[in-house]
Amino acid sequence: MQKIRNYFNKFNDAAQGASKAEFIVALIIMLVAAFVFCFIKDFKLTVMQSLDFNDCLFSGKLFRFYSEVNELALSGHYGEDWPQTLLAGANYSIVNYATVGIVCLPIYILDRLFHLPVSFVAYETVVKLLFCVLTVYMAKIVYDICTSLGREQKDAKWISLCFLTSPVFLYSSIMISHLDIFSVLFLMLGIRCLVRGEGRKELIFFMLAAVYKPFVILGIIPMLLLQEKRILYLVRNLVVVVGGILFQGFVFRFDPGYVQSQKFMSKTYDFVGRFFATGFSFERNSYESLASYFIIIFITVCVVAYMLDKKGQQYIFVLPMIVMGTFVLFVQWHPNWMILLVPYMILLLAFTYNRRLLCILEFAFSLFVIFVSAFGWAGYYDIEIINGGVITQLIGAAANGKYDIASVLMRKLPQLPKDFYSSMLAAVTVGMLVVYCMDCIKRKRDTSCENIGKWERCAVWCRLVPVLGFMAYACLTCVV
Repeated sequence: MQKIRNYFNKFNDAAQGASKAEFIVALIIMLVAAFVFCFIKDFKLTVMQSLDFNDCLFSGKLFRFYSEVNELALSGHYGEDWPQTLLAGANYSIVNYATVGIVCLPIYILDRLFHLPVSFVAYETVVKLLFCVLTVYMAKIVYDICTSLGREQKDAKWISLCFLTSPVFLYSSIMISHLDIFSVLFLMLGIRCLVRGEGRKELIFFMLAAVYKPFVILGIIPMLLLQEKRILYLVRNLVVVVGGILFQGFVFRFDPGYVQSQKFMSKTYDFVGRFFATGFSFERNSYESLASYFIIIFITVCVVAYMLDKKGQQYIFVLPMIVMGTFVLFVQWHPNWMILLVPYMILLLAFTYNRRLLCILEFAFSLFVIFVSAFGWAGYYDIEIINGGVITQLIGAAANGKYDIASVLMRKLPQLPKDFYSSMLAAVTVGMLVVYCMDCIKRKRDTSCENIGKWERCAVWCRLVPVLGFMAYACLTCVV
């Protein structure tokens, strides 16, 4: 028993940093997640519309892109999975379509110009490879951020590995395969410039991140308020960050399809209304309304960010994480949006006094994100995402719908209501925010960061159990 304990302690000791073998294992897991899983319904629609972007580009109809795509959507061009409505219209920022379209350009040329039969799986493979390359590059950015903030190389390697093995990132981005990865890429490039003091590049990258995914601004604003206290300069920075969104709106306001898509999306999904869906009753005479919990906390965080010393490194990631954690608690989210938390969640591991605890909480957070997603999007973000994978399509494998996680949980654990899973997700989210805030207070007293928590190999790798379990379970249902 003593020998086993000694061997375990030796294995668990991570003082020398993450090994090359661990990075190789992380890459293998990422590749399996990328090429075995995909939420094919949305992914295929987006890729097809990106190819339509190439058509518009080469036919001189670029500034009518939204109208062209909307006409195709109403004609039923995008297949039986989508109704002949604007649900299948161009509902993302055009830079998303442009990025995917350019990446697919070599295959597009073979497909459209030479009329060679090209399977959609070929396009999916190329885009998935892009996702993998970007993930590895972002792990390098994480390493650069940590070293720029004075962390040792071994710590920076561990944080980089933690990003590669983030269960939330693997599930919400690599496996589901939405386009939010582009926004996170530019967000992290902006953060790297922020910690290096490269102000102009920082604003440009933040602007690009916002163009790809406007929700990312929620985390960027506290960082800008923490960094700049002069009102005019602060206004300038905010204008630059939203400048890309404003520019796109100005350029495409002459395209009737763009205006049509914006109105349809606003009416159908009510993204603004989501921020005001949860709160307390606020009535004054005949005025009846709801005071949004999210808006209250967001404004409070912004005020605190403006009041704090801009030299305080401990606040850079804590304040955006509080905002994004509040977003999880009080705003109607989609599973792919969870990727917006990952940069802050992982970077905070570099400065925590409670690494083991945060690894446990990340384990629980990813577990209940998967469970809540399975309940909330039954048949979409459940085990069915294995059906759209490159490999599973090639070999003709498909998940057995009888064993969906949501239905199995209700059959096997009927004593646990659905409220249990949402309550646990909320509780774990609050727990993480409490740990982050307590760490922030401790770091203010311990500026040397000498007592930062030690790394434990088992804690780092145990974080992956929920997503690895999900992957294994989905594969198992293909053969039962």
